[in-house]
Amino acid sequence: MIVATTETCSPLQPPVMTLWDELNLPAADDAILELIHRGFEPAMVKKVGQVTGLADSLIRQALNLPSPAALNRRKHKRFTTAESDRIYSLIIVVSAAFSLYEGNREAACQWLKNPCLALGMYSPIESLCTFFGLQQLLGLIHRLEHGVYC
Repeated sequence: MIVATTETCSPLQPPVMTLWDELNLPAADDAILELIHRGFEPAMVKKVGQVTGLADSLIRQALNLPSPAALNRRKHKRFTTAESDRIYSLIIVVSAAFSLYEGNREAACQWLKNPCLALGMYSPIESLCTFFGLQQLLGLIHRLEHGVYC
């Protein structure tokens, strides 16, 4: 699991909140797994959108998530395990992109929305609807962090 760590602060500086803190997600792997199996609540997409500046509609379309109306018709009014897994993939990639752009969230989110040659001219966020796309995207971020551009 990739989790951004809280930076060390002087007594005069407030601690920096991580993406996990902002989304109220537990740091423990077993707790995350339980949330994914149970299914994220619809509010998670809204929270991710607020933290990242990505539109809810973009997130839903890119991750192939149901509309709020369709989700509301479900018995438990939650995302399925597969849908929650895709939302979690987005959270992992957003965290990695924030790290890649050294905390510049605006630049990271702009990069997530723009077509990328290394991803076959798909935007990074569009690559997240499959596990293969997630692997390709995390590999790309890893290469970019290490200065490998091809």
